[in-house]
Amino acid sequence: MADRIAFTASERIREATALPVVARFRADGEDAAPTSAKYRVDDPDSGCAHVGWTSLTPDTSISFTVPASANECRSCRPIERRELVVMADEGLDTQFVERYGYEIDNLGAIP
Repeated sequence: MADRIAFTASERIREATALPVVARFRADGEDAAPTSAKYRVDDPDSGCAHVGWTSLTPDTSISFTVPASANECRSCRPIERRELVVMADEGLDTQFVERYGYEIDNLGAIP
């Protein structure tokens, strides 16, 4: 059903900070509730998953929080990246996946 997922969230946060997110689902230019929704958080640079698939309650707009533990830095890089992946209508012909990238300031990095 969803043909687009629009995100409202910060593009950059400090290390070990929770990230509030709003995912808004749209189909044919209208708000539309998917039959199912879930999210995960990955580190695209290391390939590691920081949060495995987590179910969300379907609605036209879903508010949830990426936990602070998913935003702990594990490298010496001054900025780490994360990718939030949201999937709607899993297994149906209307399945849709959208990604949202954000950055984390690594407070322990050596300048």
